[in-house]
Amino acid sequence: MIDVSDILESSLFLGTSAEELRDFLSVAPNNMRHYVAGDIIARRGEACRSVSVIASGVAEAFMVNPEGKELKMDELHATDILAPAFIYASVNTFPVTVMAKTPCEILVINRDAFLTFMQRSPEVLRNFLRIISDRSLFLAKKVDEFALQSLRSRVLKYLQTSGRLENVQAVALRMGVQRPSLSRVLSELVAEGRVARQGNVYILCERS
Repeated sequence: MIDVSDILESSLFLGTSAEELRDFLSVAPNNMRHYVAGDIIARRGEACRSVSVIASGVAEAFMVNPEGKELKMDELHATDILAPAFIYASVNTFPVTVMAKTPCEILVINRDAFLTFMQRSPEVLRNFLRIISDRSLFLAKKVDEFALQSLRSRVLKYLQTSGRLENVQAVALRMGVQRPSLSRVLSELVAEGRVARQGNVYILCERS
Protein backbone atom coordinates (compact mmCIF):
# COMPACT_ATOMS: atom_id res chain seq x y z
CA MET A 1 0.00 0.00 0.00
CA ILE A 2 1.33 3.43 -0.97
CA ASP A 3 1.95 5.87 1.87
CA VAL A 4 -0.60 8.57 1.04
CA SER A 5 1.20 11.09 3.25
CA ASP A 6 3.61 11.60 0.33
CA ILE A 7 0.89 13.10 -1.84
CA LEU A 8 -1.83 14.18 0.59
CA GLU A 9 -0.29 17.68 0.73
CA SER A 10 -0.56 17.99 -3.04
CA SER A 11 -2.73 20.86 -4.25
CA LEU A 12 -4.59 18.19 -6.22
CA PHE A 13 -5.87 16.51 -3.06
CA LEU A 14 -6.66 19.56 -0.92
CA GLY A 15 -9.86 18.88 0.99
CA THR A 16 -9.41 15.12 0.69
CA SER A 17 -8.92 13.01 3.81
CA ALA A 18 -6.23 10.36 4.11
CA GLU A 19 -8.95 7.73 4.37
CA GLU A 20 -10.63 8.87 1.15
CA LEU A 21 -7.32 8.82 -0.69
CA ARG A 22 -6.41 5.37 0.63
CA ASP A 23 -9.81 4.00 -0.38
CA PHE A 24 -9.39 5.44 -3.87
CA LEU A 25 -5.87 4.08 -4.36
CA SER A 26 -6.90 0.67 -3.04
CA VAL A 27 -9.20 0.16 -6.04
CA ALA A 28 -7.72 2.44 -8.74
CA PRO A 29 -4.95 0.98 -10.94
CA ASN A 30 -1.75 2.75 -9.86
CA ASN A 31 1.93 2.19 -9.25
CA MET A 32 4.93 4.00 -7.80
CA ARG A 33 7.84 4.44 -10.20
CA HIS A 34 11.38 5.17 -9.03
CA TYR A 35 14.02 7.19 -10.87
CA VAL A 36 17.60 8.20 -10.13
CA ALA A 37 19.04 11.61 -10.99
CA GLY A 38 19.50 11.91 -14.74
CA ASP A 39 16.78 9.41 -15.66
CA ILE A 40 14.26 10.46 -18.29
CA ILE A 41 10.79 10.28 -16.74
CA ALA A 42 8.94 11.21 -19.93
CA ARG A 43 10.01 12.25 -23.42
CA ARG A 44 8.38 14.93 -25.51
CA GLY A 45 5.89 13.29 -27.86
CA GLU A 46 5.32 10.22 -25.70
CA ALA A 47 1.78 9.26 -24.72
CA CYS A 48 0.44 11.11 -21.68
CA ARG A 49 -2.51 9.00 -20.56
CA SER A 50 -2.05 8.75 -16.79
CA VAL A 51 -2.16 11.11 -13.83
CA SER A 52 1.47 11.29 -12.68
CA VAL A 53 2.16 12.96 -9.33
CA ILE A 54 5.67 13.55 -8.01
CA ALA A 55 5.67 11.91 -4.58
CA SER A 56 9.26 12.92 -3.82
CA GLY A 57 12.22 14.55 -5.53
CA VAL A 58 12.82 17.29 -8.09
CA ALA A 59 12.49 17.05 -11.88
CA GLU A 60 13.18 19.39 -14.78
CA ALA A 61 11.00 19.95 -17.83
CA PHE A 62 12.79 21.04 -21.00
CA MET A 63 12.64 21.14 -24.78
CA VAL A 64 15.40 20.49 -27.33
CA ASN A 65 15.23 22.02 -30.81
CA PRO A 66 16.51 20.26 -33.98
CA GLU A 67 19.91 21.94 -33.54
CA GLY A 68 20.25 20.44 -30.09
CA LYS A 69 19.65 23.68 -28.20
CA GLU A 70 18.08 22.95 -24.81
CA LEU A 71 15.45 25.21 -23.27
CA LYS A 72 14.49 24.67 -19.64
CA MET A 73 10.76 25.22 -19.18
CA ASP A 74 10.18 24.52 -15.51
CA GLU A 75 11.38 22.81 -12.35
CA LEU A 76 8.93 20.37 -10.78
CA HIS A 77 8.81 19.43 -7.12
CA ALA A 78 7.09 16.93 -4.85
CA THR A 79 3.27 16.97 -5.25
CA ASP A 80 3.43 18.57 -8.73
CA ILE A 81 1.58 16.83 -11.59
CA LEU A 82 3.27 16.04 -14.89
CA ALA A 83 1.57 17.75 -17.87
CA PRO A 84 -1.90 17.99 -16.26
CA ALA A 85 -3.45 19.84 -19.19
CA PHE A 86 -2.61 17.01 -21.60
CA ILE A 87 -3.98 14.03 -19.66
CA TYR A 88 -7.51 14.43 -21.03
CA ALA A 89 -6.63 16.41 -24.16
CA SER A 90 -7.58 15.27 -27.67
CA VAL A 91 -3.85 14.82 -28.33
CA ASN A 92 -2.39 13.01 -25.31
CA THR A 93 1.35 13.53 -25.67
CA PHE A 94 3.93 15.14 -23.41
CA PRO A 95 4.79 18.67 -24.62
CA VAL A 96 8.22 18.54 -22.96
CA THR A 97 10.85 16.06 -21.83
CA VAL A 98 10.94 15.51 -18.06
CA MET A 99 14.18 14.42 -16.39
CA ALA A 100 14.86 13.56 -12.74
CA LYS A 101 17.13 16.20 -11.21
CA THR A 102 17.31 14.24 -7.95
CA PRO A 103 16.06 10.74 -7.08
CA CYS A 104 12.30 10.82 -7.74
CA GLU A 105 9.23 8.77 -6.94
CA ILE A 106 6.28 9.21 -9.30
CA LEU A 107 2.81 7.96 -8.43
CA VAL A 108 1.10 6.97 -11.69
CA ILE A 109 -2.71 6.69 -11.55
CA ASN A 110 -5.05 5.39 -14.23
CA ARG A 111 -6.78 8.42 -15.76
CA ASP A 112 -10.20 6.76 -16.14
CA ALA A 113 -10.21 5.80 -12.46
CA PHE A 114 -9.14 9.32 -11.56
CA LEU A 115 -11.95 10.79 -13.67
CA THR A 116 -14.44 8.71 -11.70
CA PHE A 117 -12.84 9.93 -8.47
CA MET A 118 -13.23 13.57 -9.57
CA GLN A 119 -16.90 12.96 -10.37
CA ARG A 120 -17.40 11.75 -6.79
CA SER A 121 -15.23 14.46 -5.24
CA PRO A 122 -16.05 18.06 -6.27
CA GLU A 123 -13.06 19.32 -4.25
CA VAL A 124 -10.60 17.28 -6.29
CA LEU A 125 -12.32 18.34 -9.53
CA ARG A 126 -12.01 22.01 -8.56
CA ASN A 127 -8.37 21.46 -7.60
CA PHE A 128 -7.61 19.83 -10.94
CA LEU A 129 -9.31 22.62 -12.90
CA ARG A 130 -7.40 25.23 -10.89
CA ILE A 131 -4.10 23.46 -11.57
CA ILE A 132 -4.81 23.42 -15.31
CA SER A 133 -5.78 27.11 -15.23
CA ASP A 134 -2.64 28.04 -13.31
CA ARG A 135 -0.50 26.14 -15.83
CA SER A 136 -2.19 28.04 -18.66
CA LEU A 137 -1.28 31.32 -16.96
CA PHE A 138 2.29 30.10 -16.49
CA LEU A 139 2.59 29.18 -20.18
CA ALA A 140 1.08 32.51 -21.25
CA LYS A 141 3.78 34.28 -19.23
CA LYS A 142 6.41 32.07 -20.87
CA VAL A 143 5.16 33.05 -24.33
CA ASP A 144 5.29 36.73 -23.35
CA GLU A 145 8.79 36.27 -21.96
CA PHE A 146 10.28 34.41 -24.91
CA ALA A 147 8.41 35.94 -27.83
CA LEU A 148 7.71 39.53 -26.84
CA GLN A 149 10.45 40.67 -24.45
CA SER A 150 14.05 41.47 -25.31
CA LEU A 151 16.82 39.56 -23.54
CA ARG A 152 17.73 42.76 -21.71
CA SER A 153 14.17 43.11 -20.35
CA ARG A 154 14.10 39.45 -19.38
CA VAL A 155 17.37 39.76 -17.46
CA LEU A 156 16.14 42.81 -15.55
CA LYS A 157 12.86 41.06 -14.76
CA TYR A 158 14.74 37.96 -13.57
CA LEU A 159 16.87 40.08 -11.23
CA GLN A 160 13.82 41.92 -9.92
CA THR A 161 12.10 38.61 -9.18
CA SER A 162 15.04 36.53 -7.95
CA GLY A 163 17.14 39.26 -6.34
CA ARG A 164 20.42 37.93 -7.74
CA LEU A 165 21.89 35.95 -10.60
CA GLU A 166 24.54 33.47 -9.50
CA ASN A 167 24.87 30.90 -12.28
CA VAL A 168 25.09 32.43 -15.76
CA GLN A 169 25.04 29.05 -17.52
CA ALA A 170 21.94 27.84 -15.64
CA VAL A 171 20.05 31.09 -16.28
CA ALA A 172 21.06 31.08 -19.96
CA LEU A 173 19.62 27.57 -20.21
CA ARG A 174 16.44 28.68 -18.47
CA MET A 175 16.07 31.63 -20.86
CA GLY A 176 16.89 29.59 -23.94
CA VAL A 177 19.88 31.72 -24.99
CA GLN A 178 23.59 31.13 -25.42
CA ARG A 179 25.79 31.92 -22.42
CA PRO A 180 27.86 34.54 -24.35
CA SER A 181 24.67 36.43 -25.23
CA LEU A 182 23.59 36.56 -21.59
CA SER A 183 27.10 37.52 -20.44
CA ARG A 184 27.16 40.36 -22.97
CA VAL A 185 23.85 41.78 -21.73
CA LEU A 186 25.00 41.51 -18.11
CA SER A 187 28.25 43.32 -18.95
CA GLU A 188 26.28 46.12 -20.63
CA LEU A 189 24.01 46.48 -17.60
CA VAL A 190 27.02 46.56 -15.27
CA ALA A 191 28.66 49.25 -17.42
CA GLU A 192 25.45 51.31 -17.27
CA GLY A 193 25.32 51.00 -13.48
CA ARG A 194 21.99 49.18 -13.50
CA VAL A 195 23.51 45.95 -12.25
CA ALA A 196 26.34 45.39 -9.78
CA ARG A 197 28.73 42.45 -10.03
CA GLN A 198 30.17 40.88 -6.89
CA GLY A 199 32.48 38.10 -8.00
CA ASN A 200 30.29 35.79 -10.06
CA VAL A 201 27.06 37.18 -8.62
CA TYR A 202 24.98 39.88 -10.33
CA ILE A 203 22.62 42.08 -8.29
CA LEU A 204 20.17 44.71 -9.46
CA CYS A 205 21.16 48.21 -8.32
CA GLU A 206 18.55 50.02 -6.25
CA ARG A 207 18.17 52.90 -8.67
CA SER A 208 16.97 50.49 -11.37
